[in-house]
Amino acid sequence: MESDGLLVEVSALENGPPAGAPVGIKLNAVNSKDIALLKKVADEFKEFLRTIPGTKNVSTSSANTPGQFVFEFDRQKLSYVGLTPDDILPEVRFYIAGIDSGSIGSTYEDNDIVLSLAEFEQELNPEDIMNLSIHTKIGDLRIGDYASFSFEPGLSSISREDGKITIGANSDLKTGILPSEIQPQLIEFAESYNYPEGISYSA
Repeated sequence: MESDGLLVEVSALENGPPAGAPVGIKLNAVNSKDIALLKKVADEFKEFLRTIPGTKNVSTSSANTPGQFVFEFDRQKLSYVGLTPDDILPEVRFYIAGIDSGSIGSTYEDNDIVLSLAEFEQELNPEDIMNLSIHTKIGDLRIGDYASFSFEPGLSSISREDGKITIGANSDLKTGILPSEIQPQLIEFAESYNYPEGISYSA
């Protein structure tokens, strides 16, 4: 199509996708509590891909971090005193991250102003959070009386699609090997895999 001196040409993409691994599958979890389980399933798919002749540089789209502390509120205890986690989280966030209170602009860059407590500027211990006494609509309460924490493996990155948490299992291919030789084997494995509840796949 040509108009006002501009020429627009439309053509179909050829020779496969422009980026990403030539072979892969997406593993999905609906609930964020199933991230560790999703990672376990993705690792099993990665190990299967490694057994297929012609694959190389097999990986998943997310890697483990040293770990993370996960805090969980006892909703029943909170409900008993007329509170929800949402009544507590903003106050906890203030202690941990401070509060944005404006910015100072200049010719070269803007600087945010954050008000924070000095005792929380260094390394943060989970016990510090558990011992926090915060003000609520029913009075002061100690976080540790209404919450618990655990140490769990963490992921350096996750992605979401259509509300689901997704981790990909992918592979490059050795010279001379076509995706059409490998992808069907991966799909066959995916179709016969015994998925835990809440975990699924998409090709």
